[in-house]
Amino acid sequence: MVFRLILILFLSGLGSGWSRGADDAAPQVVDRNLTALNGVAEPLAATIKEIDRLNAELASADTDSRKADLSARILAERKRLEQLRG
Repeated sequence: MVFRLILILFLSGLGSGWSRGADDAAPQVVDRNLTALNGVAEPLAATIKEIDRLNAELASADTDSRKADLSARILAERKRLEQLRG
C-alpha cells in the first residue's frame, strides 16, 4: 500500500514539473539545431537545383564535348553537395 502511494506520487510528480529542467533546456537545443540547419539549407537547395538544371541541359545536349562538359559540372556539383551534407 505504501509502495503504491509512493509510486503514484512519483509518477504524478514527473508530469507536474520534476522534469522541468529538461523541458526548459529543450527549446535552446532546438534553436541551435535550427540555426545550424538554416545555414546549410539554402546552399543545399541551390546546389540541388543546379544539379537538376544541369541534368536537364545534359539530356538535350547535342555534341559529345558539351555532354562531357556538363557531366564534369554535374560531378563537381555532386561533390559540393556531399561536402555540404557533411
